[in-house]
Amino acid sequence: MKALKIFLVCAVFFLLERVLFARIEIFSLAPWLGFAFCLIGAAVSADMHTAIITAAVYGLVSDLAGGGATGSAMISFVLSAGLVHLLAGRIFRNSLAVSLSAVFVVGIFGEMLYYILNSRGLENF
Repeated sequence: MKALKIFLVCAVFFLLERVLFARIEIFSLAPWLGFAFCLIGAAVSADMHTAIITAAVYGLVSDLAGGGATGSAMISFVLSAGLVHLLAGRIFRNSLAVSLSAVFVVGIFGEMLYYILNSRGLENF
């Protein structure tokens, strides 16, 4: 039942991101609603496997729907979700403000990783 709820929320966020948020641009960049969901889900998740699998599946779907290098979104989603889960569970504990700050900072690094993987290409690594 938990997997079905996660799937439905991811599907709704994916549709919102592709239909509505694709039209909203901030400095010519469209926000990734699903990436934010995966990071926040990883911050509050008690199980790291659930956070990583959710991020991997959503990253793969973003790769298949987007125009970047295949695997770049999945790699950046999984690494960012794993880092947020480790930081939120071990360092920040029950502080919502600090956990959201970690989501923001790790999100910036995840976006930079995605940009690097797409600009250089995965075949060069």
